[in-house]
Amino acid sequence: MIIKGVMILMITGWVDKVIAGFMLIVIGAMLGLVWSHVQMKEYKKAMSNELKRAERKLTEMEDELNNREILAKVIKCESGGRHNIYGDGGKAFGIAQFHKATFLWLAEKSGMEGLKWKDKEAQIFLLKWALANGYANHWTCYKKLYGNKVEK
Repeated sequence: MIIKGVMILMITGWVDKVIAGFMLIVIGAMLGLVWSHVQMKEYKKAMSNELKRAERKLTEMEDELNNREILAKVIKCESGGRHNIYGDGGKAFGIAQFHKATFLWLAEKSGMEGLKWKDKEAQIFLLKWALANGYANHWTCYKKLYGNKVEK
């Protein structure tokens, strides 16, 4: 009888240890799932932010391509892409056909007062700035191509 009692205690102790071990495994698995869930939420948030940044960059790139297309069309219409030409009865000059007063005014507005009216790169830069900042209607060709709406 004593041996039988000892054996029952040993078996019961062993069963308790197995149950306790199983419970620890279950608790560990649950904690792992909770931790994985937390990590997944953080990962999804990070990916969502990355996706938003990528969408903003794509929009910027599309805007830049659109601005380049508008710039190219205005230049082609104004000067045919030639720089050393005068228009408007001698009042406009260059690849973007700036009137000197308009060039100087927009250079000041852009914070680039040192730009030279007869410089080709300066004209392209300032036309690009003007188109991007709401001054497109100063070009007859822009109005011909796009009406009075200002593309930004």
